[in-house]
Amino acid sequence: MLKILFIILFSSQVFAQDRGLHVSFGDVQVASSRVNVDLRNFTIVKLVESKRVKVGLIAHSVQWVRDQSNLLIPRALLRIDIENPSSSIHVSSDGATFLPQQNDQLARTEIYVNLFNPGVIEIKEGEYTIGKYTLYARQAENGKSKLIDYSCAPYQLQFEGLDNDYMSVGCRMERLGKWGHERPRLMITWSTTNYTLKDGTRPPFRVSMQENIPVLLTLVDPNGREQKVKIKAQLPKRLHRLKTALGFGPYQFKSESGTESRPNRIAGAAMLYGRLELTQSSSLRLFDAVVAEKSLFNNAGFYFAYELADALDSRIEIVPLLGFQALYFRYDNEHPTRNGIILPQGAEIAYKNAFGFENYTLIAGAFYLSSSSEKYENYWVRWGKRIFWELNYISWKSGQNHASMAGLSIGIPFVNLF
Repeated sequence: MLKILFIILFSSQVFAQDRGLHVSFGDVQVASSRVNVDLRNFTIVKLVESKRVKVGLIAHSVQWVRDQSNLLIPRALLRIDIENPSSSIHVSSDGATFLPQQNDQLARTEIYVNLFNPGVIEIKEGEYTIGKYTLYARQAENGKSKLIDYSCAPYQLQFEGLDNDYMSVGCRMERLGKWGHERPRLMITWSTTNYTLKDGTRPPFRVSMQENIPVLLTLVDPNGREQKVKIKAQLPKRLHRLKTALGFGPYQFKSESGTESRPNRIAGAAMLYGRLELTQSSSLRLFDAVVAEKSLFNNAGFYFAYELADALDSRIEIVPLLGFQALYFRYDNEHPTRNGIILPQGAEIAYKNAFGFENYTLIAGAFYLSSSSEKYENYWVRWGKRIFWELNYISWKSGQNHASMAGLSIGIPFVNLF
């Protein structure tokens, strides 16, 4: 029996550690990255300073998280020490207020700061500001400072300008219009450290794209220098709910009926795949596999699929498959035909953008049924994007009838509807 025992949950948390306090705030989940952020490239800018206050970024504390807007951002711990504190010391950052641990000689807190949108960290004693700080990022030396998230990979998103500046970009596709006639809207959220809009508005910035027309804008750095930026993407004209594909390939086919049997033979196999998207996390799936070499075996299935759990920044998804299958088996014209409905249940694990290959997905799945009168197994491994390869093994046995097929097929897009 296929069992799923693997669920990983990430949540915001508070860590008490050493003499300070690590504070994590906001609805974020731990994520992966493809950009190496060097804290040596980030300088603390003192807007208001006091000899009593010391601040510094903590080495090796960078953590990538995904926020509510689907933006992948790096954050790092900023340690704040205040000498000879009073009981009215507090720290404000990103709309939150933090109270440090303290004794008569020292107050200390450690807060996570968004490196790509640090804002202003303000330290107050009562109503008086005794320290105010922000961050400035030098350009990355290796030029690999842009993080365009995997969520943007299907749309060929490009940024012109800010070539060596640290920035992060995330995407979310939305559907507009009535069901069956929906058009796309790509929501792009992005953030960079040193730039604002001309009126001083800080990131994150959001862009709504509904057509393949570039977005042009002007940013301003802390010294008042302007930077032109162009954003381009490729959007489909329509968003279809129903997608289908056809598969073909050579299979080994074995069949038995009563005392007669045909051992493994090379046979031609054909497949039909269909997926009807209901919501962002659920769909109806169908498949049909047929193989023939003197004997004929046809296996069709109809299933409801939903995302049960995800891991590794949603790149791995666990999807149960709940439904039924129809079987047709004919050994030859001299033996009775067998057909009926069976109820094997199963699941699949999908690894998106597998091994760093953008838009490629690796899928492994299985159906299983075991009873006193009937046994069924179906295992598959699939690799690709629009065109994919699939290894598949199906075995069915009922009474004196047995059919199995195993082989490699290629799948190609067929018809998209609705």
